[in-house]
Amino acid sequence: MEANDVMRELIRWYIKSRLVVYAAVLISLLGAFLMGYAVSSPPSYAAEVEASIKSFEASISGMSYLAASLARFASLLGTVWISYIPIAGLWYAAYAMVNLGVIAAIPAIGYGGVASAIAVMIAMFFPVAEGLMLGFTLVLRALKKNVPSRFVRYIWTQYVVAIVISLVLLGLLSAGA
Repeated sequence: MEANDVMRELIRWYIKSRLVVYAAVLISLLGAFLMGYAVSSPPSYAAEVEASIKSFEASISGMSYLAASLARFASLLGTVWISYIPIAGLWYAAYAMVNLGVIAAIPAIGYGGVASAIAVMIAMFFPVAEGLMLGFTLVLRALKKNVPSRFVRYIWTQYVVAIVISLVLLGLLSAGA
């Protein structure tokens, strides 16, 4: 087989595998969110979360729109940055979705909290899935399988694009809040 034929076959495999990985990641994140949503939290926890949200909103209320949006963005990024790590990101993203589910179930948070949690899940979805694909490819490469460097660069590029998409989505979420 020629090098271009191998690359075409690998990209075809990648596209097929990516659909399966996307479905698995989506189901796991949605399941983690629903599991957290099903947990009934004690009233003291609900009051603590509500006080924390009010405290954060009060701390940025005197800021300009741009500064408040940047503070929200930094806060969001500070909680989800670990999900950008290949393979380990899925574990952390699922953990974060359980926590978001617990918080979204608090009546004082309301539907806005659920919508924000789903928006954060969508923003984390792409880098987690692409990170899994990158991690699996690097593992295959480490096991001395015949994985061309061009293919690893291709998947690395897809991963970086997914992170950029995620950062843009988080930026839009923090600016619209």
